[in-house]
Amino acid sequence: MQYLTWLKTDFGTFGIAGDDEFISELIFDFTPEPPAQPYKEIDNANLQLAIKELKAYFQGKLQQFTCRIRPQGTPFQEAVWKATATIPYGKYVYYSDIAIAVGKPLSARAVGTALNKTPIPIIIPCHRVVGKGGITGYAGGPDMRRRLLILEGADV
Repeated sequence: MQYLTWLKTDFGTFGIAGDDEFISELIFDFTPEPPAQPYKEIDNANLQLAIKELKAYFQGKLQQFTCRIRPQGTPFQEAVWKATATIPYGKYVYYSDIAIAVGKPLSARAVGTALNKTPIPIIIPCHRVVGKGGITGYAGGPDMRRRLLILEGADV
């Protein structure tokens, strides 16, 4: 059973989805109403932990998430997300750095595509990966990326 809960913050409204064990999705909500099925709107302990940690993160009081996550993607996407999860709070790297980290040094564009499909943004800090030309596209929009990096104290 998949569960869904909503969190309103100064950064926007986020849907947090998962099952009894893992967070599977963090949704940027760009609409005034939560989406309909397939989720049942109910909370469990891991969703509550994710809410608590996201609130603390958005207040600048949390640097490392501990809620259990299980992003699902291709083996390449999962490798990119795993490498991205190691970027320290307040720092950022380039797409090419992640490409090198996953053993595909000529795959910076593919890294960008994989990051665009990150099912659990923020917790998987895909906002910490930028283009060499600066802050560009982001699933939550480039302004959201900039705000998140500034929140973390990154030199942007």
